Amino acid sequence: TSGTYTFNTSNSQGCDSIATLVLVINQSTTSTTNLSVCPSQLPYLWNGSTYITGGTFTKAFVNVVGCDSIATLKLFVKATSTSITNVRVCPSQLPYLWNGNSYISPGTFTKTLVNEINNVYFS
Repeated sequence: TSGTYTFNTSNSQGCDSIATLVLVINQSTTSTTNLSVCPSQLPYLWNGSTYITGGTFTKAFVNVVGCDSIATLKLFVKATSTSITNVRVCPSQLPYLWNGNSYISPGTFTKTLVNEINNVYFS
């Protein structure tokens, strides 16, 4: 443990000799980053490395006091979702409202939305 330690002895001429040790034990450090990203945010750059999938990743560094420093990234890639809605309407039902947009003619339309993901836990 850190502390001040003394050693009492006699020197070569028979006189008292005291040796003092002041010991400081520097600490290692750790950090954890929990992160959820959408697939469109990949590849993800973290501490100089690029990640293309989710997982737990570690990098070793040296901290300001010269000891080991371990950084951990817990990267979760959220799921994307798609859906297809097939609708048939009569002309009297136009304009047709779908996901906040009005449509007055037939066709295939795409709307990009943000899905909701619940219960993402990091351990």
